[in-house]
Amino acid sequence: MLVRRERQGHVRAPELVGRQGVRVNTLTPGPTLTYLWEGPVGAALAAAQGVDQATLIAAVPAASGMTTGRLVEPDEIAELITFVVSPKGREHRGRRVHHGRRCAKTV
Repeated sequence: MLVRRERQGHVRAPELVGRQGVRVNTLTPGPTLTYLWEGPVGAALAAAQGVDQATLIAAVPAASGMTTGRLVEPDEIAELITFVVSPKGREHRGRRVHHGRRCAKTV
């Protein structure tokens, strides 16, 4: 039920359990360099688009609007999760953390 509400833009879990000290956050990673891109699935997708696999992988960040110019590494996602669930991330409550995706270019 909470997941369904979150998808509709109504994150209620922090309101429901936050007072009991439970932290609820979501991580939304961008395209991540995994076996799907580097393995047979990526090869098939590249072939279907008429490019080699390395060219496809290099083009994904720009096509996805990523500001880093590269795919996210799995260990970067793990480090972010480790931070958010650690005592140092205790003020992160009810947040959706976007990693490796489009960033607002304003100050």
